[in-house]
Amino acid sequence: METLSAGFSRSVAFLPDLIAGLIVLAIGWIVGALISRVLVAVLPRAGFDRFLTRHRVIRREPEARAGSRAVGTAAFWVVMLIALMEATKIWRLDLVANGLAHVLAYLPNVVAAVLIFGASFIIANWVGDRLRESPAERRSTSAILPGATRAAILTFGAFIALRELLIASQIIVIGFTLVLGTIAVATALAFGLGGRRAAERMTEDWYEGQKARRPRISGPHGEPPELEEPEGPHVH
Repeated sequence: METLSAGFSRSVAFLPDLIAGLIVLAIGWIVGALISRVLVAVLPRAGFDRFLTRHRVIRREPEARAGSRAVGTAAFWVVMLIALMEATKIWRLDLVANGLAHVLAYLPNVVAAVLIFGASFIIANWVGDRLRESPAERRSTSAILPGATRAAILTFGAFIALRELLIASQIIVIGFTLVLGTIAVATALAFGLGGRRAAERMTEDWYEGQKARRPRISGPHGEPPELEEPEGPHVH
């Protein structure tokens, strides 16, 4: 009986904390939902979805509001994590509260990494498109240079984003060096193999031009002159 009485007393004593934690969660849910709705309503009007679609970050039409909905959902769950952390503090679940605090402290790094890689993706697409629209005299390299440049920019952006995520720096540096080296070698091979025919044509044109410029000696009727045998001592 004493054990049951002690357990009942603890449950009654914990009841106010339980209710307070649930109220915090309910407030967090309401605030998160409001922020999500505001973002989904405001971002499309600011041209956020059109911007993402124009730069091929998302494949859906701007009317679908895919980018705005993703941002709104992310904001909702951030608010819910904050509310859950406060609720676990009220419930005296210190281990869970500390874990959630570490997750929330890491979120700015995640946001920064996403923004960095997104910016590098947009820049890589823009540079690749500009290179593909190069003048006619550069068309011979238009199939190689845009792709290689885009890959290099994306690799650099991924490297900075991974550094922002605080992942093992030495492994990232080695991987970054290997990827850039691979891109450089592949580009050099592709350019050399692709430009072989152009080099052959240039050499043939030069040779034909030099051949056409050589003076031609002809005979009286247009035929090549006959070569005379050199005079030497006559043997009788």
